[in-house]
Amino acid sequence: MFDLSLDANINRITIQNDKETNTYEMENPKLAKVDINPKYADSSKLFVEYTITVANRGEIAGYVKSIVDYLPEELELDTGLNSGWYIATDGNAYTNQLEDILLQPG
Repeated sequence: MFDLSLDANINRITIQNDKETNTYEMENPKLAKVDINPKYADSSKLFVEYTITVANRGEIAGYVKSIVDYLPEELELDTGLNSGWYIATDGNAYTNQLEDILLQPG
């Protein structure tokens, strides 16, 4: 069986607003939280840096033709900062970077 595993971890969040820019390194990449001063909430822009780990947890090798990240409506992906990713007409982010790589078990 080929068993694909995708694991997303938030590494860093940067908050940019009218007053300042702050960057936060996440201690727990599974549970990321930052507080935004309500006074600057409307003018704040968040930049979230995360990684997606792809692994074959199965027993046979296999290929992954495409990976999709279902983005919330409020989230935009800057494809200029994320080479190999593109936004499709459905609004989700896709990559085909692994399509020619044989993923071995483990």
